[in-house]
Amino acid sequence: MSLRVIPVFQSAQRREFLNLPFRVYRDDPNWVCPLLGEQKRLLFKRKHPFWSHGYIASFIAQKDGEAVGRISAVTDDAHNDFHNESTGFFGFFDVLYAKEDPDLAKEITGRLLKRANRWLFAHGFDTMRGPAGPSSNYEWGLLVEGHDSPPVFLMPYNSPEYAELLESQGMTKAMDMVSLYFDAGELPEKARRVAKIAERKGYKIRNADIRNLQQEAELLLDVYNDAWEGNWGFVPMDREEFMDQVRQMKPLALPSLVKIVEYRGEAVGFALSMPDYNFALRRMRGRLFPFGIFRLLSVKRNPAKAGIARTVTLGVKKAHRHKGVDALLSYHSVQAGHDLGIWKADFGWVVESNKEAIQLFEHLGGRIYKRYRIYQRPITQPEDSPASGE
Repeated sequence: MSLRVIPVFQSAQRREFLNLPFRVYRDDPNWVCPLLGEQKRLLFKRKHPFWSHGYIASFIAQKDGEAVGRISAVTDDAHNDFHNESTGFFGFFDVLYAKEDPDLAKEITGRLLKRANRWLFAHGFDTMRGPAGPSSNYEWGLLVEGHDSPPVFLMPYNSPEYAELLESQGMTKAMDMVSLYFDAGELPEKARRVAKIAERKGYKIRNADIRNLQQEAELLLDVYNDAWEGNWGFVPMDREEFMDQVRQMKPLALPSLVKIVEYRGEAVGFALSMPDYNFALRRMRGRLFPFGIFRLLSVKRNPAKAGIARTVTLGVKKAHRHKGVDALLSYHSVQAGHDLGIWKADFGWVVESNKEAIQLFEHLGGRIYKRYRIYQRPITQPEDSPASGE
């Protein structure tokens, strides 16, 4: 058996990298392929705004000339500058044979991590952390609990065996994130009361103006970087990267599911929820055209068919916390979902150390149903060189 790990440079190798998950998850009904065009843009197009402060080096493992695994080594200056760290990341990890031949899968995993380790060591990092796709502002973490249901929109999914594969190579837990599931009729009376108290204090809630979303986004960027600053793993977003994400979201955003709270004319909190567009994506096989776009727009026109909504972000500026603003956002977001015929919601992800947010969602009737893990291990000096077949 010939097993080697090679860098991804050529177009054919990029296709192998992007298409490997189709083979890994071909018998898994819960897997949802992301939009391949957007993933290609993020991974290989240096015009993507992430590349203004980061770099992604991708590799594939080949067994007898056929792709059997993949990984990316990631640098993120924005993370290291903010946290004063020297951390490199790995992401976009997938491997074949996790069920059929665990020993072979462990060997492939070891080779992939060794190659990522070597690349990050050469660039001066001392810790490898992930999976990061490519940072906490995108897909983040390995699903370790909750494989019995499909992922919701923009959330990661992976084989349940991956945790054991990574742990077999010395990866240990750095932090967990959780998603909470909400399935209920009317919200608890206490939530309504707290929301009303916030309104009496002068906080006003409104829907975002989707037609002028770029102007709205200028307000929300300030809220985002203030509200999430204390979260473990937070990476501040610059204007270009934030606006890029807004442009990606705009065609699918519903005004009533984008809530902004203002106090004396200042935006102090916001919540973005979206129907679970994975309802459409799971039938699109990663392709927006020629028919995929119509499947997505069909969900936008009739959100109830998605069955569940995901609260993608919900945050309040530090100076306005403990004043009921989070309850105000949560209450009106859930009510807006009800008005659209959506009675189930995913609140996630939430860093497990953010006890206040978890407690808030539990008071609304949520329960933890999925758990995601960030792993890490020290970066070590490589014992071999690329010429050795790696």
